[in-house]
Parts: sequence; structure tokens; C-alpha cells
Amino acid sequence: MRGVEFHREKMWDKALGELDRTISLDPSYKEAYLLRGMIYYDRGSPEKALRDFEKLYAMVSERRVKRGLQKLIDEVKREIKGRNG
Repeated sequence: MRGVEFHREKMWDKALGELDRTISLDPSYKEAYLLRGMIYYDRGSPEKALRDFEKLYAMVSERRVKRGLQKLIDEVKREIKGRNG
């Protein structure tokens, strides 16, 4: 996935574009949602990150993965709440 390559090179806009394209071609590509969400979060868009993390949460069935995602979702929600007061 080219989005990963762009992410490694810190080419955020290109990475996001590739991840958007990947998701549009294969909406079940879980890793694309995770990586795009991480980029959104790291770049200061927690609301967009939350959407991707919640979408991914709905897609996975493994308990361990769901627990990790829930922690991440809770952290993002706390940040959003802190920003909004």
C-alpha cells in the first residue's frame, strides 16, 4: 500500500490521498482505516481520527484488538472533550 510508504516518508497529504483511494477501492481494508486515523490524530484532527477508529472497531471481531481500539477511541474522545470544554 503506497499510503504506508508516504507515511514513512512523512508525506502526510500524499499518504492521506492514497489511503482515501485505498478505502474507496476496498472499504474492508482495516489497516487503511487505522493508518489514516493515526495520521489524522497526529496532525490535529481528532474528530476525523475518531470516525476512522470507530469504523475500524465495527469491522474487527478479535477481542484483544477491540480492547486496544476502545482504549484508543476513549483517548481521542477525551481529547475532543478537552478541546471543546
